[in-house]
Amino acid sequence: MNLTPRKPDLRGVNMTCPGELGHSSGRGRAQGDRESRIGGRRSVAEDKQSQHKRNLRLMIIGLDGADWAILQPYIDAGELPTLAGLCAEGCHGTMRSTVPPVTPCAWTTLFTGVNPGKHGVFDFVRSRCGGEVELTSGASRKAPTIWQLANAAGLTWGMLNAPWTYPPDDLDGYMISGMGTPRFGPEMASPRSLFPHLQGLVGEYALEPSKELWLRQNPRAENIDDEIRKLTTVA
Repeated sequence: MNLTPRKPDLRGVNMTCPGELGHSSGRGRAQGDRESRIGGRRSVAEDKQSQHKRNLRLMIIGLDGADWAILQPYIDAGELPTLAGLCAEGCHGTMRSTVPPVTPCAWTTLFTGVNPGKHGVFDFVRSRCGGEVELTSGASRKAPTIWQLANAAGLTWGMLNAPWTYPPDDLDGYMISGMGTPRFGPEMASPRSLFPHLQGLVGEYALEPSKELWLRQNPRAENIDDEIRKLTTVA
């Protein structure tokens, strides 16, 4: 199985932000011409915009298989105060899933912004000529990801425990892969120098919930709360 991370061709992909000075508009071209005439000096407005861009922070939290029909009663009952606070102070809503609505397909669409026909991940496995079946992975993606576009725009990116991110990409930031990772080991972290710190912090943890863990029969953890506690400590 080839699990070498793909590096999609980013040529021709529009990575500019609407309204960003110096990009994709007559105003931007005029601004660039003015800068060249005055020796490349930046205006006060541009300096403030650049500072705002450096200070911008965005966090995306994804819960695989979570349905508001299940979550909302617990939120209303006060059983999920952290999630309730995030909903109150951030943005949330009901999302339309992919076709088919399965984990690898849906998460890869979230990462790339394109449908399965464009990113190439339809299921947990894919068939090959001769009837062979192989597991899909992050290496199966055929479209640029949001972290690649963010890096290309000069932004850093960090990702923890997201499904179908193994093998983790080399990027400006860090990535620790989640569901779909074959085993808990150095190859799940990028850069790999992160792994000793991760292991020293919480030891080994469940990369994805097993049937035994959900049934509280996992010999490595008395219950699922232990595994959740480890993940929140890492985060």
